[in-house]
Amino acid sequence: MERESIRGEWQQRVVDWKASGLTQKEYCLQKRVGFGRLGYFSARLQRDEKKLTLVPVVQV
Repeated sequence: MERESIRGEWQQRVVDWKASGLTQKEYCLQKRVGFGRLGYFSARLQRDEKKLTLVPVVQV
């Protein structure tokens, strides 16, 4: 599986988990997803979102 495809799949899982209202552990048990993997990708995606924050530049 390609890197972008894997990233997209895990991004969707993280979105589904957060929308589910379940704890991370409950979600992983129900969906048979690795607890550590979901935690890793959740943190990774959150960190990547922070990197992409754009700040307006004002010339003085």
